[in-house]
Amino acid sequence: MSDMRPQADPNPEGRAGHEPSDLNIRALVLFLAALIVMSIMVYFALRQLMARYTRESRRIEQQRPALFADQKGQFPEPRNQVNPRADLARLRDRERSILNSYGWVDREAGVARIPIDRAMTLLAQRGVPTGRTSPPRGSRTREQP
Repeated sequence: MSDMRPQADPNPEGRAGHEPSDLNIRALVLFLAALIVMSIMVYFALRQLMARYTRESRRIEQQRPALFADQKGQFPEPRNQVNPRADLARLRDRERSILNSYGWVDREAGVARIPIDRAMTLLAQRGVPTGRTSPPRGSRTREQP
């Protein structure tokens, strides 16, 4: 253990040494050429493959019947909502206008709609009809606007 010399002498001739070459230029050029050739081959192979998939997709689309689309090419309702908040506001406005207006529900049967406030007032004045005193089926009380 007293000998601290390296096991193998890196320079057996005793001359000052250096590496004869840091890089094998020929091997590097061959590697880059092979890489470029392979890249071009992969590009053309993928291009052919994607063209085949596109043709196949178009052929399948032409054979598929348009079961769900209408004449305009749109799917039937319900579609995705573009602006759900505006849709909800329109729905609530429409419901509010129905609750607060007069109108016919079924004109032939003589069924009319009255505002909800007026209906509650009439219900409070007349009372809630019970099952025994309710009018016969088909005869309904209606209020003239």
